Formats: sequence, structure tokens, C-alpha cells
Amino acid sequence: MRPEHVDVYIDRFRACCELCPPGSAHLGDGPDCLIATPTGELGIEVTRIPREPEETRQARELIERHGELLINRAENLYVTDGGPPVTVLVSADAQLPVPQRNIEGVATWLAAHVSTVGMVPGQGLYLRRPVRPGSTWPEGIAALTVLRNRAETDSNWSLTSELQPVPLRAEDVQHALDAMDAGFNGYRRCSSGVWLLAVVDGDDDGDRDGACIDGGDRAPTGALADLSPVIARHPYRSSYDRVFLLDYPHARARPLIVAAPTNGHRA
Repeated sequence: MRPEHVDVYIDRFRACCELCPPGSAHLGDGPDCLIATPTGELGIEVTRIPREPEETRQARELIERHGELLINRAENLYVTDGGPPVTVLVSADAQLPVPQRNIEGVATWLAAHVSTVGMVPGQGLYLRRPVRPGSTWPEGIAALTVLRNRAETDSNWSLTSELQPVPLRAEDVQHALDAMDAGFNGYRRCSSGVWLLAVVDGDDDGDRDGACIDGGDRAPTGALADLSPVIARHPYRSSYDRVFLLDYPHARARPLIVAAPTNGHRA
């Protein structure tokens, strides 16, 4: 994690957590931050908790990548065919993204299907994939919303996904704590103890260090809004003296219940 990200996370943690000492702070080589206290230095190590499983992230990226190609192609076909101005919202199937080899065929189906929808200006139509066997509805499309524009403006096509955010689970938090325990040795030199700050910052891609930092204090995501209070009440294992969960977009820090592992490092 880059030092500038650690600095921002620590600043927010100190601003929203009354339990954090008010003394002077500076970044360290391990732990990440050292805070002066009357009894010595308190060390704080920082980690991020990924917000979604790898397979969910891959599905989302595939839908976004193929979806852009699909929508652009379908709209071009529709406009070339001389269709009236429409607003189209295509709902992608989160469980079955359109394969790249099928983009041309699905785009052709979309353009033709929208062209055959008879509507007067100002009226709309919502179509959902049939459940009956043998349907000619293509894979990768869950639903189709078409609105005939009142004015003779350009058509507007867009894509949405039904991919739902995965709520943070206690086992996800414990996995992050276990990973941080591996680097705990050497931190005990901090005479006032060592804390762990586990950050959930709203970015679903766990490989990127600072979504909210890079993008400013953006609105909290739906996934974070669903952060269960059960997470804070669950008992965890950690070698750190105290562990806090920082909900970065909402500026909330929650102390977690931790006990030393059976083979823990605590004195």
C-alpha cells in the first residue's frame, strides 16, 4: 500500500475514532504508522479488505467490456437501418455474460428487435427473457426496455447489469486478519502496543489501493451501505492488541472483538 494512502486512512481513522490517541503521528516501516503516547509509541498497521470475490470481479469486468462493444454495435446497426429515435436500456444477465464470439449476433438481434417494436412517441415497452424452453431470446440478455423519444433527437442506448454486490462476511474479515498475522513479528517493539486497521473503502477491486482516495470522497456504494452490524459483533482471532474496521466512505470506525490465536504471538 502506498504511503500516501496509509496517511489518508490514518487521518480518517483518527478523526472518527475517539479511542485513537491524539499524539503526534508519523509513518513507519513497520508498523505503517507510529503515534506518540504518554507510555511510548503505539503502532498501527493498515490493510484493505477486498469487497468482492475474484470470480464476481471477473464477471463484472467481462460484462462491462463486452457490454460496451455490444451496445455500440447494436446502436450503429439500428441507426444505419433508419430506425426512429429511441432510448434503449439493455439489462445484461449477470450469470451468463455475452461471449465475445456472439457479440455480433446478439447486437443484430437487439437492433432488429427494437426496430420491430411498434410504439408512438412518448410510449415505452419492457421485455424480459421468456422462461419457456426453445426461446429465441439470446444468451447474455436479461431484459430490454425501449422508449420512443418524443423529439427527433438522437437515439440513446445503454447497458445495466443485474450483478448484485456481495455483502462483506465475517470469514472475509478473518481471512484478512490471518494474512496480516504473518507479518506481525517485529512489531512488538512498540511499547504501547500494536493495532490493526482493516479498511473497507468501497472499491470492489481488492488489487487497487485507494478507490475513494483516488476519486475523492465519493458517495458510499450499495455494497458498503449493506455492511452488516454482525461483522462488528463476531469474535475474531488476531495477534494484534486491538483491531478496528474502518468504513471509509461513511467515516465510521468499529472496534472488533479479538482474541489471540492458539499459537499467537502475544506476550
